[in-house]
Amino acid sequence: MLSTLLQIVKRRLAMLGGFAVGIGIMALVAPPAVLEFDRSELPAESASPSRAERLVAKHGCWSGTAPADMAGKLPGRVVASTPEGRTVYSAALVAPALDQIFGERDRGLVVHAFCR
Repeated sequence: MLSTLLQIVKRRLAMLGGFAVGIGIMALVAPPAVLEFDRSELPAESASPSRAERLVAKHGCWSGTAPADMAGKLPGRVVASTPEGRTVYSAALVAPALDQIFGERDRGLVVHAFCR
């Protein structure tokens, strides 16, 4: 019984070893074009609104000239994408966003809109 179990284990290890060797050989001999990622095969972006667009619409934000009732006032919030790729509705990022837009300092933000 023990010898049968050992034979089964040996066979399985041999199969896994053969599989690993095969994968290694394929990686070495495969042409580079096969290993590259072709972005043209990706589906086109959907027509659904992005998170930034949804936040702008939800909170009545603006880009460009501020609304008349905000003349002389600082925005209370901003819709921005952070360097980490998160799109947020934030009060804490208003000053860095204004500095990036008007102070021309790169803060790594993508400023989508300002909000009341």
